[in-house]
Amino acid sequence: MYVPAGWWHAVLNLDTTIAVTHNLAEPVNFDKIWMVCARKRTDMVPEWMGTLRAHRPELAERAEELGGLAAVLQMAIDHRKKKCRSGLRLEDWTRRGYASRLDLEAIANAPERLGGCTRFWLPGDGRAACSWMAEGRGQPMVLEGGVDEWPAKHWSLQNLKQRFGSCKVRVGSDDNDSSVRMPLCDFAAYCSSAAAEADDNPLQVYDGAFEDHKKLKALLRDYEVPECFREDLFSVISDDERPPSRWIVLGPKRAGSSVTTDPLGTCSWHTLLQGRRRWYLAPPGTQAHLLSPSHKLTDPDYVGGAAQWFDAVWPNSQLPAWPCKNAI
Repeated sequence: MYVPAGWWHAVLNLDTTIAVTHNLAEPVNFDKIWMVCARKRTDMVPEWMGTLRAHRPELAERAEELGGLAAVLQMAIDHRKKKCRSGLRLEDWTRRGYASRLDLEAIANAPERLGGCTRFWLPGDGRAACSWMAEGRGQPMVLEGGVDEWPAKHWSLQNLKQRFGSCKVRVGSDDNDSSVRMPLCDFAAYCSSAAAEADDNPLQVYDGAFEDHKKLKALLRDYEVPECFREDLFSVISDDERPPSRWIVLGPKRAGSSVTTDPLGTCSWHTLLQGRRRWYLAPPGTQAHLLSPSHKLTDPDYVGGAAQWFDAVWPNSQLPAWPCKNAI
């Protein structure tokens, strides 16, 4: 039985049967196959293009007429955007114009409230930092240094792409809370693209399953947990039952996290290996409504994310009349 492309088909066994089934990509259907693979199998397409150039140059030429690899990448990005934020049209990803009007340098250079966090310098202040943790002060602190011996110190999008370009990383979740993934090489290309430069709330990698990936788990050898954070009561729980506890985070400017707190009552440590970040920290007991954009409940095109929070809420937090006096 030959079933042409596009034909719906069903089959019912009338007796015990044995059969062999194969799919094949017919040249006559190349245009459709190329466009479908551009959306759904983007990690395969670059290699396929290379073999087409070598063995079927006329089809490689046709692929270029259909937009080539640049079009494949754009379709892959658009596909992930739609899955991650189904309520937004693609044109709404730039509707607030944060790329031109959110002054990141002004945010970066704003003075720290209350003199900022207590700081320790590693390795010299390692014992003092451990004592700080043991005393249970419940206050944020900053550890400077301590990564000189880490291979992770040399991470960059370029070398991570070279090492793990074909590995799929999580860039969000869909309406069913299932992970949306894309090849790391495609994400790296997105970060340097005009789309990422313009998006209000860009895609970012926030992947808590990298430790289970046969290739990405090699990243665990590139860093170590600082001594003052090694006592973890969850470490005695089996991997199957333990809540997610570590992530790799990659993203372009304006990506990040809007205000949040851990629902399980855990603390966290974050090591910045490349680039700059601006933090806002409010103590326990801060009223949640102070930290939520007022238009979130009324704006059908609410884009969320760090940029919207730092545009809508953060400026108020810098005013002398801000009710949360102990924020940093």
